[in-house]
Amino acid sequence: PVTPEDLERYTQTVWDSVLHFLVGTEHATMEPPPAVVHFLLQTNLMQTDPEYTGHNAQQEAPLVITEKGYDFLIRDNQQQVWHFCLQYLQVVAANKEKGERMVKEALLLLICLSFSRLGEAYPASALTKSGRRMLKDLAHFGLLYVRELTIPVVPDGGGGGEPTTTTTKTVFYPTRVALSLIGPSTDGASKTTGGKNDAIIASPTAQWSLSSKALEQALAHPTSHDSSHLAIIVQTNFQVCAYTTSELHVSMLALFCDVSTIRRLPNVVFLMMTRNSVKSAFHLGIQARQMLRFLEKHAHPKLRVGQANGSLP
Repeated sequence: PVTPEDLERYTQTVWDSVLHFLVGTEHATMEPPPAVVHFLLQTNLMQTDPEYTGHNAQQEAPLVITEKGYDFLIRDNQQQVWHFCLQYLQVVAANKEKGERMVKEALLLLICLSFSRLGEAYPASALTKSGRRMLKDLAHFGLLYVRELTIPVVPDGGGGGEPTTTTTKTVFYPTRVALSLIGPSTDGASKTTGGKNDAIIASPTAQWSLSSKALEQALAHPTSHDSSHLAIIVQTNFQVCAYTTSELHVSMLALFCDVSTIRRLPNVVFLMMTRNSVKSAFHLGIQARQMLRFLEKHAHPKLRVGQANGSLP
């Protein structure tokens, strides 16, 4: 049986693989499938490297993040998933022959997912052919977990005979992210919009509790440990101190910091912001306001102590 904990790990693993690919993390443990790579290019979240000077740039140039991709990257997970859904609906709607019908089916599927139960399997056979194809697309981004079950077939006639053949059945498990897309999840968690989390988003000081949690987690784990939170201090000499143990966070910082200056401790990473590293980010289409927004969003909570309205010094 698939447990809610298994679904959480699956979602995090799949989504992290997409984000790692987006920022170009070297030696990533898992790469997204070709369909996801095509989607990132199609939605302009990635592009071929404009600075590549090889002979066959169209075929050999590596993929790099775009301005739109970086804006996507610095959002929280819930906003990222919603952005994916909106982009996915736009791609589906681009089909001239079946676009309108497929968009309706996709919206109906997303609404039905919000009324499903976490950890419960649902048969794919209950969906249309287009719906089953959408299952695979949603599974690529960790919204659903699709599994093939082998079921023994008992011969006709009863009598308690032994199964002689087997058949396969496709089922899918909605993840917590899928359940909370349209409405509140069945386990009582509130939505990102319209629920108690609105207060966290609106408050200029409460949202920095995530950074505080990052520091607590980092200090609690003196050895390497995967942390989903980040707390940053930017010093006056442009040295960036990042309390994190996540390679994804390091790759995100490397987009506008000099990776040759990186120094590591068990729970903190040091990098330098230089003129050249920032110019390289500009060449990728990343804007200064996006870098500032990322640093402000993940600023260490101690930076806001004594500041009016929680503003940074």
